[in-house]
Amino acid sequence: MPKYEPFYDIVLETDIVGGTIGVTGSYEYNSGASGIMKLQDAGVTIENVEIVKASDKSAVMSLTSGKISGVNADYLTQTFEIESVALKEGSFFAKRLADGQIDVIALLKESAMTSLEDDSTTEPASPVSTIPAPTYLVKEVVLDTFSIQITDEAAPTPTELALDEVSLVATNIQSEPGSQLGLLLGATIRSGGTIAVDGSVSLQPIVEGTFSINLNEIALEVGNPYISEFADIQLNSGNLTVGGNTGITLIEGTPSGNFAGDVVLTNLNVVETDLGQELVSLTAMRIEGIEAELDPMAIKIAGITLTDPRATVLINEDGTINLKQALRIQEELPTDGATAEDTVAANEAAEIEETSAMGLPFPISIGSITLENVGAILTDRSISPTVNLGLETLSGTISGLSSEELARADLDLVGTLTGGTQMAITGKINPLIEDRYSDVEMSFKGFNLTAVSPYSGKYAGYALDKGKLSFDLKYKISQSEMTGENLMIIDQLTLGNKVESEDAMNLPIPLAVSLMKDRDGVIEIDVPVSGNLNDPEFGLGRVIGRAVVNIITKLITSPFSMLGGLIPGGADVDLSQVSFVPAATELDDDIIKTLELLANALDE
Repeated sequence: MPKYEPFYDIVLETDIVGGTIGVTGSYEYNSGASGIMKLQDAGVTIENVEIVKASDKSAVMSLTSGKISGVNADYLTQTFEIESVALKEGSFFAKRLADGQIDVIALLKESAMTSLEDDSTTEPASPVSTIPAPTYLVKEVVLDTFSIQITDEAAPTPTELALDEVSLVATNIQSEPGSQLGLLLGATIRSGGTIAVDGSVSLQPIVEGTFSINLNEIALEVGNPYISEFADIQLNSGNLTVGGNTGITLIEGTPSGNFAGDVVLTNLNVVETDLGQELVSLTAMRIEGIEAELDPMAIKIAGITLTDPRATVLINEDGTINLKQALRIQEELPTDGATAEDTVAANEAAEIEETSAMGLPFPISIGSITLENVGAILTDRSISPTVNLGLETLSGTISGLSSEELARADLDLVGTLTGGTQMAITGKINPLIEDRYSDVEMSFKGFNLTAVSPYSGKYAGYALDKGKLSFDLKYKISQSEMTGENLMIIDQLTLGNKVESEDAMNLPIPLAVSLMKDRDGVIEIDVPVSGNLNDPEFGLGRVIGRAVVNIITKLITSPFSMLGGLIPGGADVDLSQVSFVPAATELDDDIIKTLELLANALDE
């Protein structure tokens, strides 16, 4: 084949450095009145072909054998037919250059490109022409044992994408409008995984096709060079499996389509790029019963199951959070004159504003989300000594999620925190609508407060030697209005050494603790909260913190008023004073009742 270079050199900037070609067939030609110009039963065989770039001799394509058989053409009737095209054991190489161009396309010489452009603007034949419209039929095209290698030099980090064992069978390729082209494709991804596609497509008058797709155990690490453009994370492992049926239609450039099937993600491990610290891991995520439409967009999912999801959250010395840094999410950092509380409130307000506008632009429904053994670790290095907290396990279901305005999903979760603290979360939610809705109850039992002693030292001025916290929370959000109840019970709270801290509250904490304890050493605090989530000044942490401080302040400044709330019937009674008539030897009933309430309160 190299000796035929003058014929292809005018089109391609390539060299054929090896290979043989053979041609067989017969033709019939008659220029008489009947006119005959036919090619009959022709065939072409090619063997051991190697094509390289003319510039640097790098490989473009190789082919061990190729055969085109059963070629028949009739010029006068404008018909063209091929029985079979079979290509075996070939390789194809291409590059996406740094400027985004595809090098194989660039191999077309400028003169050839100009010729193609000229042909595309050629005036159509006169309507009075007697030459019929051309028709074609290729009964079968078979590619067997091919490899395709694409080098992407435009990626943030140049990378290589490759397919091996590529096989393709295409049948019934013809010009007849409405005809169905059959397609069967299989390949092995060099980095891991397989691809199988089986279906049919019609190319005219509109593009319309249906396919069965099976992507099995696709290794996701191949996407790392592209992820680095948007985030400082790396996939150490992860496999994607997709199975289902899809349809696609293209009318005047506008696509529509659908997909029905399942998606499974397994063995996911995501780390931070620089230090390699684990951020997220997952044994499996199964998304089953997907029904998706493209135009109009709509998604319906039967169920999602998350197995062993884990997250590692690190708060650095400067208060930044590793997950936000890795995802390049900008945080509001403290400015001159702003307190840490102001900064936290600003970040809370930003997050509330973002999630409040979460309404989806298309309908979606999820039958159930099942959580199996969720876990998380929180390490806070912004405080000394470092605090380590963990969610050891969380399991349960969220059933009936939907973007319909009146839909309410049932929430039922149970779990365990570090140290054996039991937790339960139940209620109804809808986070998929613009005006989020939730009516949730949360309970935590027996949390060991010594685990958060560094926070007590910083903000209360005293370490914690002993104490267990239990609390019941009730929160309801509707139309952006939030109301909440926070009932906290602290058992056997014992303060430790005093801690010098600029952030500590200027309150006599030991006195407050003593006054709040009942005779069994139990402290009970009820903190109701309310607010509008759209209010930029609203921050849940700030509201609860101020409420607790107000309770302590009131307890210290008006202890008898607080004592009345400890007993039934005493909430509206002023125990700070007892009035009586001078020189009287007996007290009236109201005064006796007040003294009895005071005695009961002190006893408690």
